[in-house]
Amino acid sequence: MRKRAIYSANPIKQEHVKKNEFNECQFSVSCGNEVYCVDVLSACCSCSAGRLGKFCKHQFAIYCYYNICGKNFPPVEAKEKHQIAYLALGQEAPPIDFYQPFRFDSCEIPKH
Repeated sequence: MRKRAIYSANPIKQEHVKKNEFNECQFSVSCGNEVYCVDVLSACCSCSAGRLGKFCKHQFAIYCYYNICGKNFPPVEAKEKHQIAYLALGQEAPPIDFYQPFRFDSCEIPKH
């Protein structure tokens, strides 16, 4: 998803993502000729996917550049993946090391 969101034909660059000065949970994301409103608290975006509650590239851009996660963001850290597996599998869940990435490289989500 990172490559598609950040490196697509209409890339979402950091300067395209603006935090609302009156509400720190709301952002505007410019993408091509459109501006989308994202509310990370309610996990909504004004794009066609985000209006239906899906995780979208506009929400991902906020995570990527501001390190803010919404409720519907997929688990991205090994700890979060392990917690979800534990909920589903209980004691049968593999240890947290199982969920670590195979390699760390430039495609990794940056930490700010």
